[in-house]
Amino acid sequence: MKIRSIPCLALVALAGTAQAYWTVTNLNPTGAGFSESFGVFGTQQAGYSLVTGSYRASLWNSTAASFVSLHPSGATRSEAYAISATQQVGFATIGGIPRAGLWSGAFNTWVDLSPFGATSSYARAISGNKQVGETTLAGAQHAALWTSTAASWVDLHPVGALNSVAHGISGNQQVGQARVSGADRASLWNDTPASWVNLNPAGSDASVAYATSGTQQVGFAYVGVQQHASLWAGTALSWVDLNPTGANQSIAYGVFGGYQAGYAKFGSTLKAGVWTGTAGSWMDLHAFAPAEFSGTVAQSVWADPNFVYVAGWGYNPTLLTYHSLLWKMQIGRKVSGHINTGGGRFLLTISVQFRNAGTQTNVGSPVVANVDVNGNYVAVAPGEANYDITVNPSGFLRRTINANVITGDVTTANLNLLPGDIVDDNVVDLSDYTKLVVYFNKTSSDAGWSTPDAEGIRPSDADLDGNGVVDLTDYTLLVTNFNAIGDN
Repeated sequence: MKIRSIPCLALVALAGTAQAYWTVTNLNPTGAGFSESFGVFGTQQAGYSLVTGSYRASLWNSTAASFVSLHPSGATRSEAYAISATQQVGFATIGGIPRAGLWSGAFNTWVDLSPFGATSSYARAISGNKQVGETTLAGAQHAALWTSTAASWVDLHPVGALNSVAHGISGNQQVGQARVSGADRASLWNDTPASWVNLNPAGSDASVAYATSGTQQVGFAYVGVQQHASLWAGTALSWVDLNPTGANQSIAYGVFGGYQAGYAKFGSTLKAGVWTGTAGSWMDLHAFAPAEFSGTVAQSVWADPNFVYVAGWGYNPTLLTYHSLLWKMQIGRKVSGHINTGGGRFLLTISVQFRNAGTQTNVGSPVVANVDVNGNYVAVAPGEANYDITVNPSGFLRRTINANVITGDVTTANLNLLPGDIVDDNVVDLSDYTKLVVYFNKTSSDAGWSTPDAEGIRPSDADLDGNGVVDLTDYTLLVTNFNAIGDN
């Protein structure tokens, strides 16, 4: 019998993009009460960790063991919100005052960015030698821009705004929010307060922009009473609603290279996700997080030609704690085709194993490919080589076909499956027939439907067509394929 489990390395399909492998790494440092990561650049992440009783700005290089504390001497609390190349930004509380700060990879590199007269300040994002955030002056928040020193501070606060905050920056473009006419408005600047652009979509009561990259900005806008993840291209009219179907709330926090990252809420569950420009492109990253996390949020995204990195966090309800998480996606050539189940049950996902062509030598770990409503799947090759792919869903015989991706994607890797292998030994024979007879007329409402017997077989395994009852249809499928043997 095969063990029915989901491999830790999973494959997903992002609409309109290359396909990829996703892995998830828990970055929570040993001994830390909890942690969150907010920024990512290349293989590095920035955030904070609760260590020895205090919040400490943190830097990682894709593993928990790589944790570096950025906590400046004399600070009672610090957090890092973003990273760019070798520098990080955030704040440190010194003398009871939160002070915007800039680091260069170590605690003793901290630079105080807080301007004279500010009662608090925070640096939220960084791009090159520029940083953005907010300062509190005379009781009001003002969006702020720096070029690496406190003296360089520029007040981006728009005329007529009550409060303003800058959350993101890319080159000479900054984004955030300004409270105008009693409501927060997603905002765009180009280095000066006079350049302020109101991104609030028509009909929305309020909105916030959190990040910008190239020509794209992301955040959320209210649609009715719901927050909807949003994408802009420099104007209010360019607004795109990214809220996935079925979600009752969503926010996009990060953008880079055509990817948007954030979360969508389904019922009461927060699910980290990635988009590529449309609501329909949303990919659930929560599905790949360790099972102990009941909710996840993606805060930032970064990409190069080979990988996409997503930084965020997950909530563990058992420990009542948050852990910093890193999702990593390897981009590669794709193998796609149609799955014909031969009358057997519909497959929502399928585990695909790549092998060296003509051998049974596995290449990498199995990956899980999503199957769409039309029975189509997409998988990713570990590299550019001549492979065989093999699949062996429970209840079906193994199927192995060639997929040579040396010269490009393979789009005709169709899989014709034969149902009937109830005991999962890659042959349809008397042992399968015996189990079907034992469980004949059992239904999904019966006690023990999903309980394995002494041989590890459940009544539900004999439901070959997946209709919730073991009946004549299942018998016919088994008899039709009797004595069939699966591929190697």
